[in-house]
Amino acid sequence: EECQQMEALGGESMTMAYVTGGSTSRGRRTLSKNLNPDLSNSSSILTKLTLRFFEVARLVTGFELYPEGQEPVNWLFYKPGYEYRPHCDGGCGQWQVARGGRVASSLLYCAVADEGGGTVFPKDGIKFEPSVGDFLVFAYNSDPNSFSYHSACPVVR
Repeated sequence: EECQQMEALGGESMTMAYVTGGSTSRGRRTLSKNLNPDLSNSSSILTKLTLRFFEVARLVTGFELYPEGQEPVNWLFYKPGYEYRPHCDGGCGQWQVARGGRVASSLLYCAVADEGGGTVFPKDGIKFEPSVGDFLVFAYNSDPNSFSYHSACPVVR
């Protein structure tokens, strides 16, 4: 039910994912839309999920993290042939995260591919093959071996 509500919010006016500077990249082949929660609206599904994401991030990282002042929820949708090539969201290869830097990433899987897809952590040799409703969180403090380096596998169908 939560995913259906999120799909309704995220499904309109999606554009190709872009890199810093506003251009698109072959390495980021996905549709994307930033969703900004209205934290004063406690009945909003986006607000409820954002608060839950931050609760988990606090538990995983040990940092006092709260939604105010943070980046928006980035809603992604992968069509067949789309993928997100290996990359770091935060401080891969660093002993500690710089003040103000991203300390964790969280992925809520509201839809999954019938074939292909999944999230791979090549330095660990781990492939996470999600089911609808799965929630994956990984942190960057500390990550001197770049274990958080990851990619979204190409969707076949």
